[in-house]
Amino acid sequence: MNTFKTIVVDDQPEITLNLEKQLSKYGLQVQTAQNFTEGAFMIDHYFYDIAILDISLPDGNGIDLFRRLRKKNSEVYTIIITGNATLENAITALNEGINAYLVKPFSDDQLHAILRQAEKTLILKSENRALFLEIQHNRQFYENLLNSTSEAIIVTDLEHRIQYGNRSARELFNLSLEISGQQSLQEYIEDGYKILTHIHQQLIQGKPVSGYRVTIRANMEKSFDAHLNADLLYGKAGQSDGLIINLTNPLVNDEVFSRIVRKEKLSTIVHLANSLSHEIRNPINIMYGRLQLLQDEVIDQNFKNAFKSIHRQIDRILNITKLLEKFNFSREDSIPEKCNISKIFETILSEKKSLFSEKKIQIDCHLQSNGFLVEGNQVQFLDAFRYLFDSLIDLTPSGKKLEISGKATPHSSGSKWYEFHFIIPEKKVSLDKLFEPYQSIDMELNGLLGLGMVIMHTIFNNYGAKIETLVQNDSQTLIRIRFPLFESQSSQIIGQ
Repeated sequence: MNTFKTIVVDDQPEITLNLEKQLSKYGLQVQTAQNFTEGAFMIDHYFYDIAILDISLPDGNGIDLFRRLRKKNSEVYTIIITGNATLENAITALNEGINAYLVKPFSDDQLHAILRQAEKTLILKSENRALFLEIQHNRQFYENLLNSTSEAIIVTDLEHRIQYGNRSARELFNLSLEISGQQSLQEYIEDGYKILTHIHQQLIQGKPVSGYRVTIRANMEKSFDAHLNADLLYGKAGQSDGLIINLTNPLVNDEVFSRIVRKEKLSTIVHLANSLSHEIRNPINIMYGRLQLLQDEVIDQNFKNAFKSIHRQIDRILNITKLLEKFNFSREDSIPEKCNISKIFETILSEKKSLFSEKKIQIDCHLQSNGFLVEGNQVQFLDAFRYLFDSLIDLTPSGKKLEISGKATPHSSGSKWYEFHFIIPEKKVSLDKLFEPYQSIDMELNGLLGLGMVIMHTIFNNYGAKIETLVQNDSQTLIRIRFPLFESQSSQIIGQ
């Protein structure tokens, strides 16, 4: 037998000694007590699988000991022994849930038969307990899995009564944790009976049900559209027992779709930029070589000046092709991450300060830096700010002061933004002119300016930024760039 822990309580020493020998021979771990008090103390301080209790003790009875023992271990196998067998005692023992009843004196064979039954019972209970724990563990695993999704998952019977709902479904329909099975899903869907019946018929015919647009009535005051997917719930015999319904908020799908569109748009721009760079560079290189040969043969100074002007334009085009080659978004995914916008800005400002100094441009910069986070791609943001500063260097007249400020601001719509202001002196630039990829001669600006600003605008715009220009006092231009801030900072900004 297994080494079950066993307690024997009897007021006759010869019986307890004999039982201890017999039980030890069967491999059981045995402890003995001579009265109710000793037995109660041992029961309170030790754990037992089997108990052999005399029904009559000098200071109590075995039934009371059993009750005490059962509170600690409800699965204990208990054998009552008695020298005074009465029908009343037997009935009392059975009513209390005693497992076996032995009348003194009893033979070794009788004891052994009961112990064999005790072993089978305890092993079976142990296996059942282990199986129950495994089922509970698996149930909890799948429950956690279903609760981890934002989609509402509902299981109904054939009458459309809700049998199960994950956390999202319970929150959506305000269901209690213990679902009664009496609430109908029809109540929560507009034209619920018609829609659910139609879906069931479609599934029975083997037709897939995916992406059905339905109107959800979460309560009397609120309703919204959702995407419904469904499948049949099969029973053990393979018959249809109900429906498994999946409800998805279309806004989540719209966000996923937006990410896909954003990535595809950036990918298209990359391929276009690289193709343009290649197609422009080849004829320009040929033209450059032919022009060099022609310049060596021409002596007239007027022609030489014209050649120099053409050379400058060719160099300008070659620089544009280099910029196009750099425009490569594929090195990083376009899925947003949380970026410290002021830190990125300060990094590029520090990187470009020497170029401002070369042009003798003063920088008056005041930033509100408090770890403000925006959603975007950090590598792309670094590139975009480089293009911005290159353009600001070209736009700002030599010897003048460029004013820069940045702060977090609440918006009338309730959203929160981080705003950068750039005040460019003695320059009037419209938004349309600023973002022309290749400016006309009247702009009198470096040819790279427009393309760089277009690239910057493309990057920022893909992550929700807004760019505006405003001519102030008829003598200076304000460029304002606003980034939507990460939502968790809302209360912080309102306080500021």
